[in-house]
Amino acid sequence: MKDKVTPHTLAARALRSARTAAHLTQLDLSRALGVAEIKISRWETGRELLRSADAPRLLAAFRVAGGSR
Repeated sequence: MKDKVTPHTLAARALRSARTAAHLTQLDLSRALGVAEIKISRWETGRELLRSADAPRLLAAFRVAGGSR
């Protein structure tokens, strides 16, 4: 049986897609964000929610305009 699709699971999938499209490993992203590698895994599997405070650092890590302040 497939997992229920929610905004949370869509965000988790989008994060993983963005990371892999940027050719970053979970370790690379965790170092760029200054968080533990397991946190990236938890975000990508939906076991832990991203905080809005993490958004600017994520954008910067993916080099998206507006990501650094």
